[in-house]
Amino acid sequence: MASIAATAGVTPNTIYWYFKDKDELLVGVLDVLLQEDLQAYASEAATKPAVEKLMWAVERLRPFKGLVTTVHNRVNLSPRLNEWHEAFHTIFEGFLNTELPSAWPEAQRRAEARVVAFTIEGLLSHGVNREDTQATCHALADRWAP
Repeated sequence: MASIAATAGVTPNTIYWYFKDKDELLVGVLDVLLQEDLQAYASEAATKPAVEKLMWAVERLRPFKGLVTTVHNRVNLSPRLNEWHEAFHTIFEGFLNTELPSAWPEAQRRAEARVVAFTIEGLLSHGVNREDTQATCHALADRWAP
């Protein structure tokens, strides 16, 4: 926290005034980024075809690969981060669910949304290039075609 405070140009006590520990600070940062992404989605991607929405999500998250890795490394150590991560998946999978065929049973829709979420996390964590990412996004979206 001392290093973070120095970088921010404040005292560590200032950070502790708002955040009890690094995980709380990380959740605060993640919440801000998530709100920015939700607003950007509404203006940049909401009306695009499914495959473009998937690519948008990957490209939007790609600069935060380190944060994604950090969250996954800490979810089993931090109840607060685990709570945030589960909430993130609920939101993300809810967006994905709107793209899936409405004729599918709800259990199938939930499972498919998880497959997509985990695939996107895998694309990010393994640093898959844009061409292969696009092919993967097409393969996922093609599964939803009638």
